[in-house]
Amino acid sequence: MSETALQEIGIGIFVIFMTITVGLDLTMDRVLDVFRNPSALVRGLLLNYIAIPAVAIGFVWLFEVPPLWAGGILIGTMAPGGPVGPVLAQRAGGQVPLAISLAVVMNLANTVMTPALVWATDAMPVADGQDLPVFGMIRTIVLFQLIPLALAMAWRHHRPALAKRQHRIASGATRAVLALAVFGMGCLHWEKLTQVPFNPGLAILGSVLASVFLGWLVGGRNREIRTTISLTAGIRSMSVALILVAAWFPAPETMLATLAYSFTMFSFTWGVAEVMARKQARAA
Repeated sequence: MSETALQEIGIGIFVIFMTITVGLDLTMDRVLDVFRNPSALVRGLLLNYIAIPAVAIGFVWLFEVPPLWAGGILIGTMAPGGPVGPVLAQRAGGQVPLAISLAVVMNLANTVMTPALVWATDAMPVADGQDLPVFGMIRTIVLFQLIPLALAMAWRHHRPALAKRQHRIASGATRAVLALAVFGMGCLHWEKLTQVPFNPGLAILGSVLASVFLGWLVGGRNREIRTTISLTAGIRSMSVALILVAAWFPAPETMLATLAYSFTMFSFTWGVAEVMARKQARAA
């Protein structure tokens, strides 16, 4: 079996595990709660699906990033709703229900929105005579995210007590796996990450910084809401980005750009959450 195939299988298993972990903690009531206070939710969605991709496109254009590198960066920015967002929001004293609501809605919306944004912005070049595999990308997200999410939610509905216990275990494992993934990514791919060209590196750093900063601005005057939107905007759904890149755009430059974006995003946003948490602790 080729290295590319093994990589795709590994990423697929990781995505399914993350999705099931989220689903074990979800009920339909919690999903419906999203729409009872839609103002912050709407602001978060507009930020994540319009403002942040637009800013990333601006950085890619400003620094003249080559197409294959640009594709990896833009696919990352066009896949919001990473499951780590609610964890960081909780750590920093944000509104956990809002963070979970944003993550759930964006993961559902990613099924259509991420492939549509990739197509509409021409974020990923394809060979002459070929069409962008929009429906293939939608099918990939359905298989690896929506179906596991629906099955986990159904299990939670029919076996709530057992699902709660399983979620506590899975949630702890998820944080450990993510921390290990970030550390492992840095160790295993450090040589490659240091070889990311200067201009793509600047575009990645600018996009990550802008995501967190714009989230803070959009959050309004309420500190908890600002914290929540800022951290959930900073964390993209790299599971979606990586599975799409691995399945449909496995060029080395594209995968490396996505990995570099993922490493930068996790490291910076995690650091911001820790700073916020310590400031809150001192204020208390």
